[in-house]
Amino acid sequence: IEYVSTEEAINANPEMLQVGINSLKKHGVEDVQRHRIRAGTDGAMLNMTYPRIPAPNLGVGGRNLHGVREFLVVDEMLIMPDILLEMVREYAKMTV
Repeated sequence: IEYVSTEEAINANPEMLQVGINSLKKHGVEDVQRHRIRAGTDGAMLNMTYPRIPAPNLGVGGRNLHGVREFLVVDEMLIMPDILLEMVREYAKMTV
């Protein structure tokens, strides 16, 4: 599988990324961090098909993923559906 970077799409459409950041903060996630990580197959596949749509990893409560001390923060997992719904509502207001 070829992995492509979502950074180009993020830089071309920062307002789309900002929707995610605002939604996270609206639901109490104050420590929003933006940094590069090696993305997975889902984001790469999305960016190969739709290269201008940002596909950042939002996180769903996982920590130390794929490590021996991997764990989940259940409270973060439980608010993610609300965050995603908020993002969908905000994206629906945007014009293309």
